[in-house]
Order: sequence, then C-alpha cells, then structure tokens
Amino acid sequence: MCLGATTQFNSNNAQDTTLSYLWTLPNGVTDTNATMTFQFDAGGQYEVTLIENSICRRDTFIDTVNIIEMIPLVSNDTALCFGETVLLSASGGSSYAWTSIDGINQGTGSNISVTINNNIEYIVTIDSASCSEKDTVVLSLGNCSSIYIPNAFSPNGDGYNDVFLSQNKDIREATLAIYDRWGNKVFETNDALHGWDGRNKKGHLMSQSVYVYKINGVYISGEAINLRGNVTLIK
Repeated sequence: MCLGATTQFNSNNAQDTTLSYLWTLPNGVTDTNATMTFQFDAGGQYEVTLIENSICRRDTFIDTVNIIEMIPLVSNDTALCFGETVLLSASGGSSYAWTSIDGINQGTGSNISVTINNNIEYIVTIDSASCSEKDTVVLSLGNCSSIYIPNAFSPNGDGYNDVFLSQNKDIREATLAIYDRWGNKVFETNDALHGWDGRNKKGHLMSQSVYVYKINGVYISGEAINLRGNVTLIK
C-alpha cells in the first residue's frame, strides 16, 4: 500500500450481528466497527489486530500491512540566463515521465536536458511498484542583464577589436548613439548588437578621440537598458 492512501479494513464476519469488534492500530488507535478506514502517516510494516467477541467465542486476527513511502529527489528550482541549457534530474523511483506545464512530453528518463527561453515549470511523475509521486521544477529567467563595454577600440581593419560594443545574447533590442566631444551625434543605429565601426553617418572614419556613447533598449528579461559612457577610438 502507498503512503497517503486510505486503507479499509473489513471483518469477514461483518454480517454476524452477535459479534462485537475491537480494532487496534498503530499509535494506540482503536475502532469498534466491523469495517474501518485508516491512513498511515509513515512508511513501514504495521500490525493491525482485530478481536471479535460473542457470547460463545473470542477470536483474534492479526494482519501485517506494508506501507510504501516514496522519497523522490528532484532538481531544485533554478534561475538561468536566456538560452542556457540545464540538466534536470529525479531519483527515488523505477520509472519517470517529464512534461512541461503546457502538457508537452519532455522525456521518460531520470534525467532530461532542457534549454530555457522563458519562465517555465516542469512536472515529473515518479513511479515505484504500485505507488506514484509528482514533483515540479520551476525554471525562471534570472538577472543576466549585463553588457561588456570596452573603453577603447581600433577600427584599423586588422580583424581585432575593430568594432565598439561586444554582442550580448540577453539583449532583446537596443539603440546605440555616438557623440563627439562637442555633443554632435556622429553615428546612430537601431541595432546596437552590430556596434560602431568608427565611421560617421556618411561612412567616413572618424579621427582618434574620445567619444560618448548612449545605449537604450531592453533585455530579454524585460529590464530596461540605459547606459552612457566614454570610448576612445584609436588609430
């Protein structure tokens, strides 16, 4: 029998109205009906005793009940970065079935690998003998909102550090504007992930100097991007 299930005990002589009944269960629980129900609160083997009394006889019956307690172990809820892959694991059973919260089958092994693109919940059903347990793992997009921004770059065509602003997969969308020391906007793009190659709006390479950048947009997590700083163009 599985832990948590309600177990019914019946006397084989329940139709005999001359009998009285005394059930004795774990923790001193007693009952005087011919039929009774009981819910065990821990796994293990238990003795259930029934004494039937009448004027002519007294009978004692002892039954041993085995209660199966499953102790499944499942991965903890985790915060991850967009596009990150994680291994979810479960143990404590003989078979496993994973589904996402939207009902899509994710696998039947004790371990599954999933890639996170949004907040999502996974449900694992763990079976052992005739017993079954369910547990959940919640994966959420964490705060991976960060951009590495160099303080200098050299657009000389050598293939190294030619473009200002490293790409970041956690950016949903962003604009980039570049200003010279006098506050004139010399470059702007609605796709900040492609950065600035050191050229102005007309395609001419700018002179070596310190420029001001402004980046505005939003991360995949929904957090706003509002960055401002200086970058040196080196020839």
